[in-house]
Amino acid sequence: MAASDETAIIRATLNSLVTKGHFSEADATNIIGSTFTELDSFREASLASGLGITSQALDDSEGVVRSFPDNESVDEATIAKAVADHLVEQGLLTPFQASQLLMGRKKFQLGHYRILSQIGKGGMGLVFLAEHELMGRKVAIKVLPRKKVTDQSEEAFRREIRMLGRLDHVNLVRAIDAGFDGNVFYMVTEFIDGLDLNRLVKKYGCLTDDVAASIISQAARALGYAHENKIVHRDVKPGNIFVGFDGCVKLLDLGLARSEAAGEASSFSGVVGTIDYISPEQLDKNSAGSVGSSADVYSLGCTLYY
Repeated sequence: MAASDETAIIRATLNSLVTKGHFSEADATNIIGSTFTELDSFREASLASGLGITSQALDDSEGVVRSFPDNESVDEATIAKAVADHLVEQGLLTPFQASQLLMGRKKFQLGHYRILSQIGKGGMGLVFLAEHELMGRKVAIKVLPRKKVTDQSEEAFRREIRMLGRLDHVNLVRAIDAGFDGNVFYMVTEFIDGLDLNRLVKKYGCLTDDVAASIISQAARALGYAHENKIVHRDVKPGNIFVGFDGCVKLLDLGLARSEAAGEASSFSGVVGTIDYISPEQLDKNSAGSVGSSADVYSLGCTLYY
């Protein structure tokens, strides 16, 4: 490893320690110097990120950026952004990776998976598009940051992992892997290229009868399979029905699901689900924890009306 790369990693590590409160900015400045610019920060985060960005690639991109006359008098923050954009144009970074590196963030690895972009955000965490580092297969990774974990959210996340792990149906998103890395729980599922029903309707307007019937019937088959396996979803809604560009529908998010199997009780009490789509019995706090499959059928009907 070149000396400049080692220095970059040391500086990026110090910056991370400052962010976490283990070092003061004054202490870091004493160690790395006071002339540290936004371009330096981007460069060093890139070298420490594990994304394969080399000093040569950074030098080449910076040379291209600085060769434009308009960039002769701009500040280092603008140069850093331009270098990041050039690396994206070269296919060496994704836009998401570039934006994170510009903020000094350098962790893009979860287990054997490299984070490419953020594709979703839910009540229990974030969803990322990622790639297996050896196989090159695209996957979706649902992440539950440790600092945001409550006993209830961790239980829901673990339940979703267990349930998806034992289910196998064409209209249910397929679980691939799960684990704990540093400060986050994560679950890996197949990646489906498409839109959830909520965004689909907002983008294209009211669906035709044939298309709506196809989507709802596929979701119904997924629910039927889940019910056969004694699982009640409890949060069926447009945002949890994903429509692939190939027409295949996937039912998402079993985080609030309840298993009717013996010995698998949930600590969730009170109202569970999304208010516009939940069944009347789910609104009854005294019976919400024991709702059956009919609640999912009711919610699916509300979704069809949507």
